[in-house]
Amino acid sequence: MTYEQSGIQVLPLRQPKLECTLTSLEAGGAYGLAFTSGLSMTTTMLQALRPNVHIYGGMFCYICRVVAENQGLEAMFLDLESTSDDEIVTSFKENTKLLGIESPTNPTLCLIDITCIACLVHSHPSRPLVLIDNTFLSPFYSSPLLLGADIVMHSLTKYVNGHSDIVMGALILPAEH
Repeated sequence: MTYEQSGIQVLPLRQPKLECTLTSLEAGGAYGLAFTSGLSMTTTMLQALRPNVHIYGGMFCYICRVVAENQGLEAMFLDLESTSDDEIVTSFKENTKLLGIESPTNPTLCLIDITCIACLVHSHPSRPLVLIDNTFLSPFYSSPLLLGADIVMHSLTKYVNGHSDIVMGALILPAEH
């Protein structure tokens, strides 16, 4: 179904072809949403969560200074490069709903074992979603959805675009979401 067929009024700048192309590039992807910036993508993702939800992961300044105060979200940050599996599991709470991972990390470019982390996260009773920021590797080098992630995000300004002449972001989701 296209935007026009759904009966939803669409912003004139919305480009379903771009979203379909991005989705086709991300192995395991079924749905894609393009945004006018990486921040608008992040804001939309976090605003989809209810108040009093615990999140775990990146975007430190935005989460601590804006989201925590305005949405009532609680956040925790761990160094996944050096934290043990037991420490990760025990850090989850009953209301943990999202785990955000950047892999490779910025600025150290360390790779996080997405499959291992996704297994740990999905075994928790609160069943948090695993969000992977795949900006640095792009779909060409990494397929986080095939490794167990629930959502993949890209700052399209960087490697997917390759020219730094646009400002955009994208979220890609598998069919089961």
